[in-house]
Amino acid sequence: LRSAAADAVTLDPLAHAPMRVYAVQHDQLRRLLSPDWKPLLALAADQREIVNHTASGALLILGRSGTGKTVCIAASMQRDRAQLGPRHRQVFVATSSRLCAYVKDLVGGGGGRRFLTLAQLYTEVERAAGGQGRRWPQE
Repeated sequence: LRSAAADAVTLDPLAHAPMRVYAVQHDQLRRLLSPDWKPLLALAADQREIVNHTASGALLILGRSGTGKTVCIAASMQRDRAQLGPRHRQVFVATSSRLCAYVKDLVGGGGGRRFLTLAQLYTEVERAAGGQGRRWPQE
């Protein structure tokens, strides 16, 4: 489905999941085939509201797949780094190492930023608490 708005959200008629629609100029089509091409972090109005929240503390975003949670978190991390400087420490936690790598690639690593899977976080907390660094419990 096409949309005139660059940050429009529409429904995929086959999957019934929201998808992003990006405007791409004809002369940019070759770049889409490049393995290092990434879409810009264009935010919809509701995503901008989440990213620009003013409450202190951690940010928890819940939603089904395809709703823009990852884009919101990445944009929040970038905003915080811009406002608070490179010494500001950040931790991104996800269940998937692939998602951690994707977000790290979007926002950049190093400089007080950590990207951990839930299993890695569990192991680090266990070790810090004096445990043996037990493995994440299997379901």
